Amino acid sequence: MVRVNPWLRVSAVILLFGVAVATQAQAQRTIFLVRHAEKVSNAPDAVLNDAGHARAECLASTLADAGIQAIYVTDVRRVQQTAEPLAARLKLTPIVTPKADLAGLVAKLRSGDAMQVLVVGHQDTVPKTIAALGAGNVQPIADSQFDILFVVTLEGREARLTKLHYCDCGQPAQPNQGMKPGQ
Repeated sequence: MVRVNPWLRVSAVILLFGVAVATQAQAQRTIFLVRHAEKVSNAPDAVLNDAGHARAECLASTLADAGIQAIYVTDVRRVQQTAEPLAARLKLTPIVTPKADLAGLVAKLRSGDAMQVLVVGHQDTVPKTIAALGAGNVQPIADSQFDILFVVTLEGREARLTKLHYCDCGQPAQPNQGMKPGQ
């Protein structure tokens, strides 16, 4: 019979516990979703206006310390402009996905290596992305709303949604609103 040093057993148990905790922690993914910032017009190819550029800078300041590892944008210039300040600050190259490829985007979000992700989309694509991630349905984003920051936390098959507002637009700050799927 081989005798094993009791400290070696304890060390092995601690190591296995640490691996289990690390694996569980790695299973959590945080996805920040915003609509592009204010634009110059309602034209399909409209770019950001001055307020939009200011909001994009504010978004960069808001998420600078969030640990963002990847940024996804659509193939529309104003969306890319919204992400540019944060991408530059973090030295990341945004990943461009076609606006119409919701399934492809969701697949990348679920399977990618990045555990903290920013998605910049449109007033119609952001709610669809949230629903496709399993975090429930959100109210449509109004034409005049550019300050909503959704946070989807994925852990295994569970998805939790939090709705925040970022960058003061002359309106009172809104409290953190935890939402359950279906709200």
